[in-house]
Amino acid sequence: MGSSLSRGRWQLATALALAALVGVLGFKPAIDSGGDNGEYLALARSLVDGTGFRMIAEPGEPMETKRWPGYPVFLAGWMLVFGENLAALKTASVLCFAGAVGLSWVLIRRQAPGAAWIAGASALVFIMNEETLHYAGTVYSEMLFVLLSLGALVALERTAELPGRWWRWGLLAALLCTAATYTRPHGLALVPAAFAFLALRRKWRAAIVVPGLIALALLPWAWRQAHITTEGGHTYLKSTLGTTEEDAPGASGLAKYAHRIGRNAAVHFLSMGRTVLARPDHLSFTPEVTPPPPAQDAAPVAADEAGDADATSGGIDKGMMSRYFLAAVVLLGAIVTWRGPGSAIHWYVVFTFALLLVTPWPRARYLFPLLPFFAWFFISAVLWLPTLLRRWLSTGAATRLGKVAVASACGLALLLGSMTVSQQLIANLGARGLPYWAPQRYTHEGLDIANYMRAAVWIRGNTPHNAVIVARKPYQVYWVSRRKSDVVWNGSIDGAWQGFNERAGYGPVYVIEDAFAERYDPRAQSRTWWGPALRGHPGEATVVYETQPPEVRVWALHSPVAAGGESDRSTQDRAPVRD
Repeated sequence: MGSSLSRGRWQLATALALAALVGVLGFKPAIDSGGDNGEYLALARSLVDGTGFRMIAEPGEPMETKRWPGYPVFLAGWMLVFGENLAALKTASVLCFAGAVGLSWVLIRRQAPGAAWIAGASALVFIMNEETLHYAGTVYSEMLFVLLSLGALVALERTAELPGRWWRWGLLAALLCTAATYTRPHGLALVPAAFAFLALRRKWRAAIVVPGLIALALLPWAWRQAHITTEGGHTYLKSTLGTTEEDAPGASGLAKYAHRIGRNAAVHFLSMGRTVLARPDHLSFTPEVTPPPPAQDAAPVAADEAGDADATSGGIDKGMMSRYFLAAVVLLGAIVTWRGPGSAIHWYVVFTFALLLVTPWPRARYLFPLLPFFAWFFISAVLWLPTLLRRWLSTGAATRLGKVAVASACGLALLLGSMTVSQQLIANLGARGLPYWAPQRYTHEGLDIANYMRAAVWIRGNTPHNAVIVARKPYQVYWVSRRKSDVVWNGSIDGAWQGFNERAGYGPVYVIEDAFAERYDPRAQSRTWWGPALRGHPGEATVVYETQPPEVRVWALHSPVAAGGESDRSTQDRAPVRD
């Protein structure tokens, strides 16, 4: 017993040391090219400045209705201590990552008390996962949510095991569940999971009190969401109840939800396989050249996230076959590890999947909070599968074969994770000493991203403080340039031009025509709509900055200003600056 406990502590210490090592080596000082982290930073700054829960990055500083407030509040606390130092703010994600690794080991160790190394192998697969490494070094809510949800599940299991002190652990579970729900909508799955887990163990008092406390704590935010939804604001509730562009055309009521559930089930089943052993999306140690953009009259593709669309496409390639296989292994592991009425883990996974089936947008990243459990399911299934060969092999040989298979899976996870860490480490060494917004920090992601950041840096030093920037990634541009930024969603050339002019009432308008082609959200295609709209009005828009290929251009608009009705032509005759 003592030897097993000692080995377990060494495994936990090793897992934490590995998490700290990859968190430091794979640390990304630059602002992430995804949109969410820029939104969180802007909301945190708004809270610190006393502006309230407003999107201060946008013209007019509208009240934020989409984002849940937990993570911006958490980030604002760090900002009060460390200021707007991006590296210090990202350190919070690294610490949450280390805490999540420790809690995942503790939780899985309790599910497999006879084999501590299963928890260690599961922790390794979780640590060296490409998506884990990504969220551990960026300003996203995922890592904080994983930490809170794992803590809540540990507290729930302790509530069921300690009848004399259930109220202490029950109160902690309620607090952590509430904090997790305020951080991400996934937390809603913790409420029915807590009830099912405690009720099936006949802990009736705890089964009523814990979910009841969570529901009471969520009432203010639920009332506010309902109120904003009634007024037509963009909320999670409105998106779930409404019809989106990804729902079946013309479908309503049960037909709409049947289509949505079927599509989401296909996408999320495939995503289980894609998530548990994720390979780097972009592996390059030299600057990448972006493919040439489509012709100006090319129609945009349907909005979807890379890797998700193929879940419902006609053909099945080798990559998809491997995803199906891995997903089936994870599902098998969930069945193998289910004992009696299950664990808090299983009930949380079940209700999370039920929640994701009715959400409007199927995305692989939504499954990331379940990754510690997918890793455990995966390792358990790999260990169990050789037992089917006991008809031909001895029990000892089957057990040894299972351990060899687990070691091979861990080796593959180490290889994939090392590729991601090495790529980021080389990028950091090449850009050492440079600020977080330096374009050199983005070249390994693609020259289109690097040139986009060059344009944002140019805007910071060459535009008036009241300028309004129209950009496909407005929140990153705001954080770098400190200029109000927005995106124009109008899906046509005329609609784009109208959208530009609508923002002229807030200040001088500049537009970034990027080189992303179809790489990002196709509803705001700057090559398809923005560029032609600007070139179609040569007397009212001028290129004032242009990068080397792939070209990213900054246009200045000379539209009538709101107050005087005269044209602002201060930059009309200026020759464009070229990098």
